[in-house]
Amino acid sequence: MSEADLINKKLQREIKARKQAETILEKKALELFTANERLKALNNSKDTLLEAVSGALTILFKEDDLKTALEDSINVLGKSKVADRVSLFFLKREHSELELDHFHSHSSGKDRLLYTVLTQNEKARNDFCQFCERFILGKKLVHFSKKEKQTKLVLKTMEMLRVNSAVLIPATYQDQYYAVIAIEYFSEEYKWTPIKESIFLAYAAGVQSAIERFYNRIAIEEQRLFYENVLNSIPSDLVVFDSDHKYKFINPVAVRDPKVRKWLIGKDDYDYVKYRNKPREIADQRREVFNKVFKEKESLTFEEKLVTRDGETEWILRRLFPVIDELSNTVDMIIGYGLDITDIKQTQEELIQAREQAEESKRLKQKFLANMSHEIRTPMNGVIGIVHLLERTSLDAEQAKYLNILKDSSEHLLHIINEILDVSKIEEGKLVLVKSPVQFENLIEGVIQNLKPRIKDKNLALKVDGLEIFESYVLADPVRIRQILLNLVSNAIKFTHKGKISVQTKTIKETAGKHTFSIEVKDTGIGIPEHKLNQIFEAFNQASTETTSQYGGTGLGLNIVKELVDKMDGKIEVESEVNVGSTFRVTFTFDKVKKKKALFDTSIKPIQRNNKLKGFRILLADDHEVNYSIAKEIISGWGAEVLYVKDGEEAINYLLMNEVDLILMDMQMPNVDGIEATKLIRKLDKPKADIPIVAMTAAALPEEREKCLQSGMNDYIAKPYNPGVLFEILENYLLKSESSPKDKKEESAPSKSKSGYDLEYLRELSGNNTKFILEMVNSFINDMPELMEAMFRSLEGPDYEEISKFSHKSKSLAGYMGSNELREMLIGIEEMAEQKQGTERLEKKLKKASALLNNLLTELKEVEI
Repeated sequence: MSEADLINKKLQREIKARKQAETILEKKALELFTANERLKALNNSKDTLLEAVSGALTILFKEDDLKTALEDSINVLGKSKVADRVSLFFLKREHSELELDHFHSHSSGKDRLLYTVLTQNEKARNDFCQFCERFILGKKLVHFSKKEKQTKLVLKTMEMLRVNSAVLIPATYQDQYYAVIAIEYFSEEYKWTPIKESIFLAYAAGVQSAIERFYNRIAIEEQRLFYENVLNSIPSDLVVFDSDHKYKFINPVAVRDPKVRKWLIGKDDYDYVKYRNKPREIADQRREVFNKVFKEKESLTFEEKLVTRDGETEWILRRLFPVIDELSNTVDMIIGYGLDITDIKQTQEELIQAREQAEESKRLKQKFLANMSHEIRTPMNGVIGIVHLLERTSLDAEQAKYLNILKDSSEHLLHIINEILDVSKIEEGKLVLVKSPVQFENLIEGVIQNLKPRIKDKNLALKVDGLEIFESYVLADPVRIRQILLNLVSNAIKFTHKGKISVQTKTIKETAGKHTFSIEVKDTGIGIPEHKLNQIFEAFNQASTETTSQYGGTGLGLNIVKELVDKMDGKIEVESEVNVGSTFRVTFTFDKVKKKKALFDTSIKPIQRNNKLKGFRILLADDHEVNYSIAKEIISGWGAEVLYVKDGEEAINYLLMNEVDLILMDMQMPNVDGIEATKLIRKLDKPKADIPIVAMTAAALPEEREKCLQSGMNDYIAKPYNPGVLFEILENYLLKSESSPKDKKEESAPSKSKSGYDLEYLRELSGNNTKFILEMVNSFINDMPELMEAMFRSLEGPDYEEISKFSHKSKSLAGYMGSNELREMLIGIEEMAEQKQGTERLEKKLKKASALLNNLLTELKEVEI
């Protein structure tokens, strides 16, 4: 082959290769163009989808009505032709079953078939709900396509909805409401991309947010309405203030007019009082309390007085309390509420008036009792005083008989007065119990001894059992215990005509520190009907009117006994049968007193005194001359001179011109009474200002005693008085070792027998009344050992005040017995105790006194009167 042929052949190959390259280049260029066009279409589709979803979301966030918002947003998506059909299905759960509630869709073509199928075909609805339950709910996003392998239910549902491919996205609300967004395509060629899925997920999130916002708003509104209804239903006014004291909420009770209530929101109390034409002070008070609550962050309560349009006064109890933000610790708002307390205020005023009336009634009662006591005791003082004086004279048998009747009657009347006063003290809570060492064996025997003459007069048998149980002293009030026993035994004697009286004591429980025991008083008397047993302890109550008329009495005795027993934390019981008898049982628990080795004999058997007041001048101020006559007769018998004035003014004038050693001052006198006179005397120059003044009055209430002492008086004795008590008081103020009578020429010392006692004073005082002297001696034998034992016990503390008290009482008893040596020892013990000179010296002095007392007791037990 020629060179030309070779060149031609090579050229042909190059031409062919060039053509082949051009063909490939054209093909690649076409492919590149096609790809570019596809990318451009995809970008356009993405932009269109983004624009559509953005518009749909804008509607969701702007529109408040949920149904309108969802339908409009679906329509925006449908019109944008991002899919052949866009649908939103609402489902709800009823009794665990899922049901189709309603739906809305928008398609590029006619969509009537879907509406018909889902609204008119129940089975189709059920299949669709089952499809959603199994394949959609609980998932994020689900693809479906006929090209892919699907279950029969999926294929059946896609066939029913006439779609070839779709993406379904669920949106839920509180597991009750469900929304399913369906993006559907009728063409099988459409392919999904991650970008489109993300855009659709964003739309689904917007749908869910709109649903939640809608239902939350409903819930919040429902909650708001609920609480507002609750607050509006509260029967007290309720308001809420912001931090500037502006009203945020007002309920109808606070402001009834709804227009005013609405107007007041955002305003304050100054606006309110101005609008209502009320005093500005109301707003000032509220603002002051508000500022304090706001500053101190603590609630406050205050009362507000308002005047209504009708001129009526209202009282409102208001309370403000702060609501504090925990994070910033600042007051976010203040809640105030008010209660109408007008009725309560009126009730309080009525109660105050009632209390004032009750107190006035009580005051009048006290005044009546004081006056009654004074008016009765004044003549009683005369009667009993004359009886004491007559007992000193020589009497024949008939006179003695009449005098005893007079004495018993006057003492009975005095007993009734004392019972009434005791009841008054109990009612007022002014009955005070004292505690001192008591030997119950001695106390019970003393009571029995006192009542034996009455038992003997009625020919009754007497039995006393169980006194040996009292081995120790106990702390109790001996006066009130004696009163209880006297009442019970006296009643037994009173209501028993034949048979016997028995007193029996039993130990119930005893420990090292306490003794619980009972005392039974049993009789064979008239008895008490069963239906009356619960009433006999009531004041002024007796078993029957016949009992009162036949036996007399006030019906106060058992009432006082019950009150006293209760005050001692004891118990009283009664058993009774008519015409068989009664048993009264009292039970006590008392603290035991540790007993030292006996220093003297404590066996038992009552007081002696002698003429010691010779040379003393005593001024008696009393407007009743009979009182002067009695006092003069009694006191002059002790050797003192008795001077007399009729009122306080005369007493002051006499004192200014004369010397006296002591004044006995009646409280109720004309012109200047005893209280005023005492105050004036205390303002005089010394030594007259310091003269002892003793109230001698018929007013026996505790308040009267307090009045006397507060006015400056030194002591107090109630009329009618016992001469022995009067002597003890006079002795206390006149016979102190450092004092001497103003005009005393010589000491009046009683003659002293070898045994150390002298009963001459008691004989002179009583007119040689053997019974009286024996009672006084027995009382001394009973009481002195207890007093001496108490002084030794008080050394353990030491309790100097107790030693002084007991020695003061003991020295008087020793004086009654005419035992000057023992009395002087006891005076020394009293002075040592007052000066707190130490236990060693006191103990030595007490041992000497106790030794002397032992000898005296031994001799007194053998004395013959």
